[in-house]
Formats: sequence, C-alpha cells, structure tokens
Amino acid sequence: MKRSSPWWFFVLALGGERRANWAAVLGFVLFVGMMATGYFYNITFVQLGLVDLGTRLAAMSEQAVAAQMAAFALITCAVALLFGVLMQRRGWGEQFVVKLRLALLVALAQAPLTAVAPFVRAEAVLFVWIVATSMAIGIGVPVTFSLAVDLVPVRLRGAAGGLISAVAYVPAALLASPWTVERFALLVLPVMLAGIGGLALLLSGRFGLLDALARQHLRPTFAVGRFVHTDASGRASIGRKTLLLIALMFGV
Repeated sequence: MKRSSPWWFFVLALGGERRANWAAVLGFVLFVGMMATGYFYNITFVQLGLVDLGTRLAAMSEQAVAAQMAAFALITCAVALLFGVLMQRRGWGEQFVVKLRLALLVALAQAPLTAVAPFVRAEAVLFVWIVATSMAIGIGVPVTFSLAVDLVPVRLRGAAGGLISAVAYVPAALLASPWTVERFALLVLPVMLAGIGGLALLLSGRFGLLDALARQHLRPTFAVGRFVHTDASGRASIGRKTLLLIALMFGV
C-alpha cells in the first residue's frame, strides 16, 4: 500500500511502526461511533419514533404531528447556528477537551429525555419534550461535527462520512422493527449510556489518550479541510462557491 493512501495510518498503527497512530485510529473510531449513534437516533427515534408517539400514544392528528416535527427541525437548526457562532467567538471550536465535555453534557441531557419519551401522552407535554430535545441536539450538532478536525485526517473525512451512514443505516434497517417509540428507546438507550461512560472515562485522562487526541489537529494530516482557506493572520474561512454548494445540498 502506498504511503499516500488515506488508510496508511491504520496500517502503521496495526503494525506498530508508529505508536502515535494508535491514537489516530481510536480517535477515528470514536468520531464514527459518536456520529453514527447520533445519525441512528435521528433516523429512528426522531423521524419515526416521534410520529408513532404523536399519532398512537398522544392521539394527535397527522397534521398536528407534522407541525410539531416542523417545530423540532426549526428549533434545532436555530440553536445549532447560534451555538456554532458562540463556539467560534469563544474559541471553543479550537479546544478539543471543551468540545468533548460539551458532547458529554448533551448526551447526559438526551438520555433521560429519551427514557421518558415513551411515557408522553399529551400534545402539550410532547411539545415541551420537543423543545428540550431540539435544544440539546442543536447544541450537539456543531460540537460533534467540529470534532472531525481533531479526530479525522483530511483525506479520510469523505470515507468517514460514508462509514457513518453505513453504521447508522444497517442497524436501523435490521434491528428497529417494529417501528415504535418504545422499541427505538430500547435500542438507543444502552448505546447512549455506553457512550456516556466512554466519554467520561476518556475525559478522566487516565490513559494518556486525551492529550494525544487534543494535539492531533496540529499534525499536517489533520489540517483544515479542503474547502477551507486561511488568510495571513491564520483566520479560517470558506469561499462563496462552498457556501453555494452547502445551500444547494440543504435545499435538496
């Protein structure tokens, strides 16, 4: 395999040629696991589970459920944009440990919300639940996506995106039946609790992995992405063409 291959650092880690690459492999696995869990949560629990909850358990009309889901999407989007700006202004996006702590707090908020969801029976209570959950997810979006800079080499980010989709969709298709909110909660809660334990253990710093991952963004292979440009002062920005591409993607 050529050294220019994006998978080369996995080979180095498995062969023990460079010890630092063990941290790179574990960081890559951590990122894919976190994102796939979030993706699975949104595919099943949010997109399917809440519809089942609203129509079957809360006895709401399909139109009322659709309105609540629209509110969910809009609140999540607004919170994600606002918190992303806050992260940029406070410099949190450049601090791996801070982002990991925020991710842990988001998971700690989402776990009890997921656990109580199957017991919601009233439209007003569902709306309160949606507001709380959409705020938690909205904060989690810029936090988790920005971890790519710390955990995924530039050349592997496309592959990571494909792997995240595969890891999320396979269990969603094979394990989620029947499509009920109770089933989805039963599937996702153990994964969330395991993730909370893993993040807490990593943040404890007991294994020295935390420091290694926090320094990865300084390595050339973990530089800014291909669509990001830096000026003379080191400030990063994206061009108008990239913004247009993003707008088209979300438009679709």
